[in-house]
Amino acid sequence: MPRPLTGEHFDYAVVGAGVGGLAIGALLAGAGKRVIIFERHYLPGGYGQTFHVGEFAFCAELHYVWDCGEGQRVYRMLQKLGLHEEIRFRRLNPDGFDRIIAPGIDYTIGSGFDRERRRLSERFPECSEGLSKYYHTIASIHSEMYKLPIGFSWWTLASHPIRFRHIIRFLGWTLQEYFDALGFPRQLQLILAGQSAIFFMPPAQLSLLAHSTGVGSYDSGAYVPEKSFGYVIESLVSYIRRQPGCSVQLATEVTRIPVEDGRVRGVQTSRGDSIEADWVLFDGDPQLSLSLIGEGQFPESFRRKLHYDYGISALSVYLGLKGVDLRAAGFGDENIYWHPSDDLNAVYARQAADGIPDEPYFFCDAPTVRMTDPRLAPAGCHQLVMISPCSYEYFRRLRDRSEAEYQAAKQQYAERLISLAERHFVPDLSRNIITQVVGSPLTNERFIHAPRGNCYGVPLDTSHVNLGHVNYKSPFPNMHYVGTGSAMPGFASLCHFACLLYEELTGDAFYSV
Repeated sequence: MPRPLTGEHFDYAVVGAGVGGLAIGALLAGAGKRVIIFERHYLPGGYGQTFHVGEFAFCAELHYVWDCGEGQRVYRMLQKLGLHEEIRFRRLNPDGFDRIIAPGIDYTIGSGFDRERRRLSERFPECSEGLSKYYHTIASIHSEMYKLPIGFSWWTLASHPIRFRHIIRFLGWTLQEYFDALGFPRQLQLILAGQSAIFFMPPAQLSLLAHSTGVGSYDSGAYVPEKSFGYVIESLVSYIRRQPGCSVQLATEVTRIPVEDGRVRGVQTSRGDSIEADWVLFDGDPQLSLSLIGEGQFPESFRRKLHYDYGISALSVYLGLKGVDLRAAGFGDENIYWHPSDDLNAVYARQAADGIPDEPYFFCDAPTVRMTDPRLAPAGCHQLVMISPCSYEYFRRLRDRSEAEYQAAKQQYAERLISLAERHFVPDLSRNIITQVVGSPLTNERFIHAPRGNCYGVPLDTSHVNLGHVNYKSPFPNMHYVGTGSAMPGFASLCHFACLLYEELTGDAFYSV
């Protein structure tokens, strides 16, 4: 039984052990602060958690990341913690780490905008000038986005109109509007937007700023941990627990955040503990904080900020394989994005529609080919992960009506994905499956506590990626938000946000100098 915590006092109580919560918790614990983290699930990591099925260990949603090379953002955070030797990342093949496939297209994207511009200009010579403009704009927006201070506002941009001129110019643009302005043909559009699984948003809706922030980061390399993403999460948890007076409490849900005289006072848990804390850091969807604190404690102006939508969810298929060599089948460093059409907007319309597409769009990768953790699979075995955006409402309606219909639909969707992978990449795939797990949007909602099973918090469209969204500040002076609800999603983005917040809280400017 865990020891009672009631009456104990901490400098920081962190609600949620996702990537953002663990990153800021580790930084503060390393600075000598007394930190306690509460996670309702028995596994830490949020979408970065690793779950075990038999002899296989699958990471829920992390596939590859950016900014992890020596001297880059994630490395600098790990260096601050003294974990840069323990947690090592391997750069994926700079000549090709994302393979975009559609009718008439089979193109592998690598690092380096200049290199990609030259390659695509040879393939689309009539777009050579437009490609130069495109890559210049993407690089400029990306650079400016990472110069923004934490909690930026309209005043930030108005005060620095030259420094943030590309953000100001393209703030309301979608990626499709920029493609149209440059006159790009549809096949070129698909190649440039084909990595859509890192946004789950079609060009007609995707914010150009969000696209630039993600794609721009891969200009300097894509990475995976040398061991596994599970090892990264475990190392952060272990680091926090090793610091004096610090703790990570799993399978412990925060049920209330009491407020007194306009300040949060700590947290109360499902175990009956009531602890005091000088600060509460909320690593979860900001809307969920309403029920923990009480809507009446929030001013109306802030409650209006919390009236946002959620992004699309996905169906995930995790396969444990025996008797098949994925390397021989062409799997290596490359992620595969398979599209049934070169019209990505139409593809997403079909994915979001009610039902199961005849030929679903999917992303897939082979973690056991790229990482070395022996816990990923037994000797001689591999794992293959397939992700396909889908309709939350469809699965919700089936589950409400019949558990049998819901389970049958999950299996039918998975079988269509497996059939496509078998047809195009791994012959006899279905005969070599020894472990299979299928997760729906409702699975995400249950285990990750993600409303509507969303993958990235709010949609990354122009109505949500703007200056009026929730940032790290809550209405309470000693409570901040630290998850994807207040920062760009992604492992590296959340680490970047955590470093900026750490500097704000402590005055230790190790990161932004």
